Amino acid sequence: MKTIFRYTNLGLLLVVMMAMGTVAAVAQDPCADAEGMTSLGDKVRADFAVKTIEGRKAFLESGKQFQEKYGKCEPGKELDAWLTTTMPKTKVALDKQIEDEAKKKLLTRFDTGLKAKNWDEVYASGKEVLAKYPDEFRAVELVLGSIGYDEMFAGNNKFSDETLRFASRHWRVWSPAKHSKRILEFARLYL
Repeated sequence: MKTIFRYTNLGLLLVVMMAMGTVAAVAQDPCADAEGMTSLGDKVRADFAVKTIEGRKAFLESGKQFQEKYGKCEPGKELDAWLTTTMPKTKVALDKQIEDEAKKKLLTRFDTGLKAKNWDEVYASGKEVLAKYPDEFRAVELVLGSIGYDEMFAGNNKFSDETLRFASRHWRVWSPAKHSKRILEFARLYL
């Protein structure tokens, strides 16, 4: 019986010692990990150089990791200070870049539909353009207000109601004081 207790106690003692060694290895000071700090710092700098949407997202993620892990360490203070000022600016730039990309896709969709004379697509994307950017693309109302008129002569009355609605909406919103300068610029460039 003593032998069983002896082996059991010896086994438990070994398990406790191994657990303590594991905890000690896991709880190491991150500031002592110079190689990890250097490699993550290099990754942050490499991600910052990539100006795509994915690159900016990767920079924000790796910068956050660096600040959480090595931000309090003395060798990482300089990079941490730079990240503290740069990451908010990068977040704003990322949001603007995402918005610009969505705007570009929407305008490309509108333009492609217009060139292909796919009027259903032009009306769908044009309504979306006017909903998101009403003052910036006021000329889209003129396009949507003239499609039904042009198609009426071809015998297609499908867009007549939409044409009347957008044409009247444009003239209700239009004011000579606000829009005459843009019209003069347009006439000077294209006429």
